Amino acid sequence: MDQDQLAIKRIVEKRDIEWLCHFTPVENLDNIRKNGLKLRHALSRDEVKVTDSSRFDPFSNSICLSISKPNDWMLRKKLSQGFELCLLLIDPAVLYEKKCLFYPHNAATKSYRYMDENSLMGDVALEALFDKEITYQKSGYNPTTLMRERNLFECETTSSQAEVQCLETIEPRYIKRIIMDDIDLTYYQIRSFVRGRSDYRSVGINNNSVSEKSTNMSSIISGFKEGGREFKDECNNIVEGIKNYHKVVDEEEKKWRKELGIKSDHKVSAVSVWIGIIKEIAVILIPIALALIAM
Repeated sequence: MDQDQLAIKRIVEKRDIEWLCHFTPVENLDNIRKNGLKLRHALSRDEVKVTDSSRFDPFSNSICLSISKPNDWMLRKKLSQGFELCLLLIDPAVLYEKKCLFYPHNAATKSYRYMDENSLMGDVALEALFDKEITYQKSGYNPTTLMRERNLFECETTSSQAEVQCLETIEPRYIKRIIMDDIDLTYYQIRSFVRGRSDYRSVGINNNSVSEKSTNMSSIISGFKEGGREFKDECNNIVEGIKNYHKVVDEEEKKWRKELGIKSDHKVSAVSVWIGIIKEIAVILIPIALALIAM
């Protein structure tokens, strides 16, 4: 493994990227199990069914992937067109073991149409998919800027349409799981599935796992508990935020009192009153919420 590959691997490990996503018509599965994912030019006319016979990105021969979750906009579009799709979860080693191009937004966007191939490769190009701010431009439109949402996991790209294009065949050994029926759109949902939440049942087929969902009360409770743990963490963050904000307000009030020459604490500012009320509400409600989650 060379230095460029090692640099990409470090990003994969640092961001805890566990899988890449690729959706395809269900009828292609038999071929994919045998031959993996092939480049477009290597496919015979009747070998597989494609969802995009006309592609406008400069490397239309490539295999389209996304990181950690599917491109929900494109997936919904293809489902609405009547395609019966399944989702492949692919080993992220593809990012550094195969030749890949990295696009912060949809590869067909005007912004990337004439970019040099080398500028889309390597660790810097990969890390750019997770930037706090991404700007792109569609044909006929002004530039659009996306800000990274605070609730995204480290392994999620800033744009939900960020794209990886693999320029080599992806052999069957890289395909770790195949999700059938009601494809999950979010990283959290897919992660719950991969970690074995009980509302899924898996059947191993040819070293891959083809999975179907089943719903029952225990699975629903399990989902609430897992979500509750994350909500508890968010509550703790909110509490800390309130505490820090209160400290800032206290300091500002002290400065204000000093400037006005107020020595007595008997006169309380309106800000202090409202902060006190908010604190009292938080003290009462947050423990109740946490207690309910823990049940």
